[in-house]
Amino acid sequence: MSGEDRLFLIGCFFILGVVLREVCSARVTFIGSCFGTSCCLVLARLLIQDSEGLRRHMKWAACACLAMLFGFLVMNACASHRQSAREFASPMSGQVQEIQGIIADMPEVDDEGKWKAILIPDDVMSDNGWKGMRILLTGPVESENGVKVQKGHIIKASGRFYLPGAPLNPGEPDMRRIMAYRRLDGTLYVETTKDIRILGWRKPNILQRAAESFRNAVVAACNSTLTPRHARILTGMLLGNAPSDLRPVLEATGTSHLFAASGLHVGYVALAVMTFVAPFRLPAAYRFTVAGVMIWVYAVACGLRASVVRAALMFSFAALPKSLGRNITPKSALVMASVVMVTLNPYSVFDASAQLSFLAVLSITHLYPQVRKLVQPFGYRLSEAFGMSVSAQIGVAPIVAWYFGVFAPIGIIANVPCIILAGFAVLIGLSATFANLVYPPVAAALNAANSLILLGLETTIGLFAKVPFGAFLVKRPSFWSVLVYYLFIIIAGAPRRLRRAIYSRRNMIALITLALCVATVVYQTVKRPEVEIVFFAVGQGDAIFLRSAGGKSFLVDGGGVPGSTRDPGKDTILPFLKRRGIGYIDAVVLTHPHYDHIKGLFAVLDSCRAGLLIKPELPEHMAPDLDHALADLADSRNVPLVELRQGSSIDLGDGVGIFVLNPGADTSCQTHTGYTSRDLNTMSLVMRMEFCEFTLLLTGDAGEAQLGALLGAGEDLGANVLKVPHHGARDALNPEIIDSVRPQVSVISVGPNAFSHPAPATVTALEAAGSIVFRTDLDGAVIVRSDGQRISARSVASQRLVRVSQERGLR
Repeated sequence: MSGEDRLFLIGCFFILGVVLREVCSARVTFIGSCFGTSCCLVLARLLIQDSEGLRRHMKWAACACLAMLFGFLVMNACASHRQSAREFASPMSGQVQEIQGIIADMPEVDDEGKWKAILIPDDVMSDNGWKGMRILLTGPVESENGVKVQKGHIIKASGRFYLPGAPLNPGEPDMRRIMAYRRLDGTLYVETTKDIRILGWRKPNILQRAAESFRNAVVAACNSTLTPRHARILTGMLLGNAPSDLRPVLEATGTSHLFAASGLHVGYVALAVMTFVAPFRLPAAYRFTVAGVMIWVYAVACGLRASVVRAALMFSFAALPKSLGRNITPKSALVMASVVMVTLNPYSVFDASAQLSFLAVLSITHLYPQVRKLVQPFGYRLSEAFGMSVSAQIGVAPIVAWYFGVFAPIGIIANVPCIILAGFAVLIGLSATFANLVYPPVAAALNAANSLILLGLETTIGLFAKVPFGAFLVKRPSFWSVLVYYLFIIIAGAPRRLRRAIYSRRNMIALITLALCVATVVYQTVKRPEVEIVFFAVGQGDAIFLRSAGGKSFLVDGGGVPGSTRDPGKDTILPFLKRRGIGYIDAVVLTHPHYDHIKGLFAVLDSCRAGLLIKPELPEHMAPDLDHALADLADSRNVPLVELRQGSSIDLGDGVGIFVLNPGADTSCQTHTGYTSRDLNTMSLVMRMEFCEFTLLLTGDAGEAQLGALLGAGEDLGANVLKVPHHGARDALNPEIIDSVRPQVSVISVGPNAFSHPAPATVTALEAAGSIVFRTDLDGAVIVRSDGQRISARSVASQRLVRVSQERGLR
């Protein structure tokens, strides 16, 4: 094993220690260290014959485990600091606070029309506990005033402060880790810029002033010499911010990295600086120092994003020995850059852009020699371009699928011409920026030529985006499949000596692999099929996903909050379905056409194929406009509509059946010419799902009157899991109904509301009956699984896990 490989191994174990500390307990981290040591020793015993080599291997295994311990300690220190800040700010979360501090960066406007800036407090109402924290200051853009604050302003802002929360639904990004990576401790929302008072201005340091000047120079040069659209494109490429209208085609063609301000951009900055200082015949140390300073100015101007920081660090680590007449391999520079980044900010390990940036470069350094040999017949230049593109795409494919649910094989071809065009555009754009400071006509001439390149780049990306089957929507891969994938990559790009050693032990490796495959097949065969129910956290509304034992999918209600711009269908349900790789829903069910149940279904039906739309049979005079609108949408999408009432049933196959208990055919609401909002609640679909000995009771917003009537009619309401009706309202249940249902697990779909839902009496009555109660406002989404004999219920936000044993008497 070479020194470069040993350094890489130590870096990997260091990052592993960081990850284990964040996702596991200290005990698990210790066990992981022991397991890692054991694996290294076993591997050494399998691949190394001589005792001297074994001793060397044991020494490096010990170093790797020490690196893991160091990573654990670094992450522990960072997590402890954030926890102390969170404990201080926790009582103030959700409250109006007045915070004084300094604006630490240039405000930016996002796609939702909100401006954002970073506020570093120095005092708050004479309370110095805020010192050292970083707060995201945000508010709506006011067209008449624009963004009021600028970098360096000392302000006093009044707004509502929030701490980042845990993800509420399965697969959602963890805002706590995202904010931690950005070194932010909370968010302060201001309703208007009038809530901000500017107290003074503090002069930024020289690096920040240089970066701001460069950023302003780029924007000025682009705006004065290009059309508005091309100015946005070139500014985005130079400063690492893709225009929002281009992002879909960039993702579809795997070319998003062109707008990431990464190694391509840093390389051209270094080239421009080295070309500029060449006539001065400076010593190598001075030239690399000037280039390094300018690169870090560029990195600060780009907002110190992960990709540009990684590239700047790699240049710094490569330039230092170069100035002394020595060389360092790209792989070693990459490892050192990753260790420095993770040490300074351990949460960068969990950032998608950081993962993509490091894996792309690592894959190029690891796979490029092997891949280039395969495409050597295409010629030197073409094989070089294809080798780089293929290596990078192979390395990042699982991560792109994990975060974005996309696999874009067209990116292998698209990146070859696009990288060439983007390189010319960046180089000419940088030259035009500097020329615009000295002689603007030269900048105009340069960007006049650049506009043709930008047009060609935009056209090329658009053409590749239209190639059939160039990109696929895929489900999120499992952790183990990603791990196996990268193990194969490591072996494929490993040195010949290691591959020979592995080949010499091929029989043992094949036997272990076969045993694992057989064990997996046996486990899947013996494992009983399960039904899965996901109660989404969509605020004050209902949205429930069901998956049958055979894989059929059903959606019951779609949530919705009146007066809110948030769409549960678009923001919660569709991303969930995308992560699961579900593009077809066997049945979409609407329990009743109230806004908090129907809103999200419009986005789902508009974006997904559905086999059936099911809703209650309503008298014509009771059907609101929303009900007709959903039916019209289903008709336009060729989705059959079925209206159900008491006595109807649905056979889902796989031993799963749904029986409709409400509404009845003789409901008194049919006799009225007018109706109130509560009348629609009485018409809610009440359904009982049965699978072997497992029963689920879905109640919509039906209250105790409807459920009591069902009891009086002799209906069996017994269920293992109960969706508590009407968000746990006071009149949702009574002791007689609870005693009849006898639920082991009860789920209340609820959010912030003015109705005091859920009623404390309802929750107390359920708990008194022995039911385990989950609330989506406190626990987040609730995932219930059952194989017909056993039940497990897990909440996403609070991480509560409940397993119901057979002794509790499943029905």
